[in-house]
Amino acid sequence: MWPSPPVRCWERHGCERQSHHAHCRPKTVEAFGRVVRLYIVPELGHLLLSAVDRSHVSALRYRMRDKPYQANQTVSVLAKMFRLADAWGMAPTRRNPCRSVRHYKERRHERFLTAEESGASAGCWTTPTVRCFLRRCLRYACC
Repeated sequence: MWPSPPVRCWERHGCERQSHHAHCRPKTVEAFGRVVRLYIVPELGHLLLSAVDRSHVSALRYRMRDKPYQANQTVSVLAKMFRLADAWGMAPTRRNPCRSVRHYKERRHERFLTAEESGASAGCWTTPTVRCFLRRCLRYACC
């Protein structure tokens, strides 16, 4: 087992082990790295992985209360970090400090296509598969 590294070293240690990237899409890997870089390392980077406890995670979540979606995502990424650190022997086996941290309730929001996305998808409406799909949606009133 390795000595427990500081949280700030996670990105370097985690990126050296590409095995967890094989199960994620590239955008997911990028999003996880961004959360680690922007939210986790600035707040918890000075601590060792073995020293992080529930109070640290709860305090981080509370400081992000004005961004509930981002706070929930940050806690989820932290939980994944601790699961991987445990599996790789980077931290002593113990209960994940994120396990009992509750998520903020998220409001549902509607997202519209940007002009660029709309233009990119315009060509697909003429394919036979999409026309068939739309006919079925209209026939069975699922739109």
